[in-house]
Amino acid sequence: MSYAYEAGMPTARRRRRRAMYLTTLGLVVLALAVAGVRAFVGNDATDGRTPAATPSSCPEPPAGITVDVLNATSRAGLASHTADTLRAQRFTVGEAINAPAGTVVEVPAEIRHGPAAATGAKVLAHHIRGSVLKPIQREGTRVDLVIGNEFGAVTPPTTTPAC
Repeated sequence: MSYAYEAGMPTARRRRRRAMYLTTLGLVVLALAVAGVRAFVGNDATDGRTPAATPSSCPEPPAGITVDVLNATSRAGLASHTADTLRAQRFTVGEAINAPAGTVVEVPAEIRHGPAAATGAKVLAHHIRGSVLKPIQREGTRVDLVIGNEFGAVTPPTTTPAC
């Protein structure tokens, strides 16, 4: 017969095969868990606020609109880094400072604007995932980007913003 086995070979093969199956099963379970967490966390609650508009294509930053970046988190340098990223996307950035003490932003970012800067605020919202437009009484065309604790990053200039 041609069933000559060396001592221990069938057991070793079974162990390797079982280990390979368990590793594959573990990776599949891990991938499903990550997908489930992303689906659960990915839902943006706006608490009754108006979510940013999403037209079919993202317009260029309008001329004459200045964005002030305010950091309402405890992360040092976040306003400066965000301002640099916005400049790379051809936005005109004014100040990059910490928000006044006690400022609470419960969404990734609030985009505060007056009537004259509504278009610029909508364009900025396309570059900030989860941002919420917040109209305020203000003269001029300045827009405040107030960064909250859930803020991730500005859509990088090398990728297309999620419009």
